[in-house]
Amino acid sequence: PIATNRMGMLFSLANLFPSRTFKEDLFWGSKSDGNGKRQIQSTALHFALSSQSNDLQNANERFIPAQKNRNILSRIIQEFYEPHFLNAQIDTPSARNAGDTALHIAAREGCLDLIFWILGEPQGPHFDPNLLNACNETVLDLCIAYYEIVVNELEDNFMAMGTLFTESATATKLIRLEELMPQLITDFKCNISTFCLVV
Repeated sequence: PIATNRMGMLFSLANLFPSRTFKEDLFWGSKSDGNGKRQIQSTALHFALSSQSNDLQNANERFIPAQKNRNILSRIIQEFYEPHFLNAQIDTPSARNAGDTALHIAAREGCLDLIFWILGEPQGPHFDPNLLNACNETVLDLCIAYYEIVVNELEDNFMAMGTLFTESATATKLIRLEELMPQLITDFKCNISTFCLVV
């Protein structure tokens, strides 16, 4: 609630200064690449969907702000509903995130429920799930890559324990992925890039 109230105050202030430049400055920002050295040009949406370290509890624990507080993500989308904001791509020399949109980040982090929620919002049609990042990957490409990670994790668990726990969090992720990826193709017209097919 505190974060949501602060967001409300920030956007109220922004509306008092409706210049285009001010809104651009508010939406775009920079963050360190984890080593505290290189600065990455990213947006409020990228930040909301990127995993962060939870320093208050456990340095190794990661969380995604949008999963913790969906109201913040909803407010960002409402305030910056123009397509050029929603489809902004990360500007970084890093090969891992270069050209990623907010949807790319969500797919890379395995936040498929958030992707479907975002695309189902009134502003959903303004998002373009077929934009390519610097590695020529679409959102669906990254979902497929995440699917491979989940399958490998399940196989590792099976080899270690000799049995497969279908009620585990990993098994649930796999089932959810198998339900949602066809919907990305049919409902949201997502493409699999030529790059992914070749690989």
